[in-house]
Amino acid sequence: LVYDLTDEPWGVRRFFIADPTGKLLNVLSHLR
Repeated sequence: LVYDLTDEPWGVRRFFIADPTGKLLNVLSHLR
């Protein structure tokens, strides 16, 4: 986990994880 689960002010909930090779994955969902 690189960036904790966060509700962003522009209307998304997201977190970042890094895979073993160092690639960053941004997982997000739009809030309603």
